[in-house]
Amino acid sequence: MPDDFLDTDGISIVVRTLRMMATMLNGRTQPGRHDLDSLRRWTVLRAEEGVALHEILAALQLGPKLIIREIRELAEPADLRAVMDACERLSDYLRYTVAAVAEAYLDERQVLFGQEGDIRAAAIDRLLRGEDGRTAATRAGLVIGDAYLMVRLSIGANTDGVSETPSAEIVKGRRLVKRLQAVFDRYASAPTLTRLDPSGGVAMLPMATSALASLDADPRDAQQLHQMLQSTIGARVTGALVVVSPDEFPAGLQRTGEILELVRHSTRGPGLYRLSDVLLDYQLTRHTAATKALSSLLDAIADSPELVCTLEVYLTNGLNRRRTASVMSVHPNTVDNRLTRIRERTELDIANPLHIQQLGAALAARRALQLGK
Repeated sequence: MPDDFLDTDGISIVVRTLRMMATMLNGRTQPGRHDLDSLRRWTVLRAEEGVALHEILAALQLGPKLIIREIRELAEPADLRAVMDACERLSDYLRYTVAAVAEAYLDERQVLFGQEGDIRAAAIDRLLRGEDGRTAATRAGLVIGDAYLMVRLSIGANTDGVSETPSAEIVKGRRLVKRLQAVFDRYASAPTLTRLDPSGGVAMLPMATSALASLDADPRDAQQLHQMLQSTIGARVTGALVVVSPDEFPAGLQRTGEILELVRHSTRGPGLYRLSDVLLDYQLTRHTAATKALSSLLDAIADSPELVCTLEVYLTNGLNRRRTASVMSVHPNTVDNRLTRIRERTELDIANPLHIQQLGAALAARRALQLGK
């Protein structure tokens, strides 16, 4: 234990516990309520000061150690029964006092942790809103770097199929958030700034390593992080990436939100997407004077969702009819039949490169109108 701990309050608690043990050795079956309440209050003060729990427990157990040492020096063989009784009473003393100390300590640390977490969350929220949150972040113990990889996540339902009670769902959600935080901290090799919940959220990973720099540049690294996230939480994860400075957090939050929304309303599967992965769709989904006109190219098949879906899957899969059929779980001939109906209704031929561009732009414009952009 620290010297200053033993020189001050540590001594007082050792004396107090010696008195408690003396009363139990003299016949009491458990410590008095007043004694335990005093011990709890002392523990709360130590928890506020940041004294470790193991140091408090060490002080608590010093008294029994001193008593056993005295008994060992003074006891005779004829005192065996009395020594065994004394050891049993000391064991009871430790059972009651350790339980009281541990409960008081953990309760207080939970309160302090909640307060610290609220302060951290408030500081991060200010940064995300574009307010001057650096001072608040410093007070919360956060070190703000020069550049971050912002990851915006959307998490699907867990795939285990087990129905949970509301209380179990809350516990499960907290565990999921902790696991996400651990993945990001481990990948970044540094504490990350996060605002996460069981449905997703945002994480800012400090760009302090080459691994994070390549994550934005190399899709294979993004895929590796995605696999880590999915395997850790056992659910489908879709996300968007962008590199920002702290001053660009609000713009990055908006940009990743737009990318994520675009991906979720397309036929793309789970993954981590950069702007470069959806560059054409992103540009085409910006609302312009031509958006409605482009979208109207598909009005002829708007009443046939299977045709719109087939067209999008076909374009997404590089005009490969067999891959399209596999993704949609239909026969390749069904894909051919639908493509023929699309050509007949829209008068745009999927075999014509110019018409392919128009159809792709029409799909993007249609998504833009659906998203209300």
